[in-house]
Amino acid sequence: MTEATSDSFIGSMQLNSAILVPTMVTKSQVPYSGPDLVTALPTEIFQGIASNLDAGSIKALRLTNKAAAAKTQFNFISTCRQSMTIDMTKVGISRGLHNLQKEFVSTSTKHVTFTTFSTEKGTLQKGLLQNGSRPNGRVNLPANGDVKAVLGHAPNVTNIVLRDTTSGESLVPQFICKALVTLPCVKLTDLTIDGCTVDCKTLKNLLNAHRQTLRCLVLRDLTITDGDFTYAFLSKLGKDLGLTRLVLDQLYNTTGKRFTIQHPFKLNSFAVGNYGTENFLLNEHQCNDCHNFQRYLLREDMASMTGHAGVQEGIAMIVKAKGR
Repeated sequence: MTEATSDSFIGSMQLNSAILVPTMVTKSQVPYSGPDLVTALPTEIFQGIASNLDAGSIKALRLTNKAAAAKTQFNFISTCRQSMTIDMTKVGISRGLHNLQKEFVSTSTKHVTFTTFSTEKGTLQKGLLQNGSRPNGRVNLPANGDVKAVLGHAPNVTNIVLRDTTSGESLVPQFICKALVTLPCVKLTDLTIDGCTVDCKTLKNLLNAHRQTLRCLVLRDLTITDGDFTYAFLSKLGKDLGLTRLVLDQLYNTTGKRFTIQHPFKLNSFAVGNYGTENFLLNEHQCNDCHNFQRYLLREDMASMTGHAGVQEGIAMIVKAKGR
């Protein structure tokens, strides 16, 4: 390197060292005290922002301040309060009606479970029944009008579960079923009746009233009065309802007679296996038209069917097994 070149290189280094390099920006230790530009937005814009958030993010946003909580009340309820559980007592029905009358709750509720709250020992929860009264006692039996009022304040409900943990002692499931027959505003897609006692006529009327929308039906540990759940009844379910899910498990009449599937495992054209100590018939395939999974599982006291073809084929197989 010549002397001239060396001087030029040193001069270049001196020029470069003179360039100011910005220092790293650090977080201010002083809290921001300016105007609240976010929650000052109009409610419509704020709700539009919240509509793109998941439930956890909406809850976090609501913790910001009271203004954020107030402006996202609709988003919070419509996203996080779609389900409700109501105790099937006079007090429980009254509380359920009170909750449904709160702002936005009525239209956002999609799933309602009517049940009898119980402890691990199966006894009714302390405080729900007073003075030793039974579920059907006058103190705790709600009026039909109150039951209708509850359902009338849930116009968008599509999924209803009736679950009686008192061994079918409660009369309220019967009241609810009758109310659902006469309420055109409720359009059920999913119905579960578990551990309840319902008369045959009411059950038929209920299913007929919602045949246009009902797709999932679960009848479990159900006692049917004033008639039986028969093979003719089952065949009618397959013809009148467009079910894609059907579960029949432990169906009885008031004399204790159980609806049974007569020896489906003898139809040896299908897969035969062993389910514990009981035989069962299982068939699974994919529908060529909709490409959805179709399945039915038949046992002596239980039938589980999935898919439109699975329901139709399962019912047909039960009826066919009866005739063999």
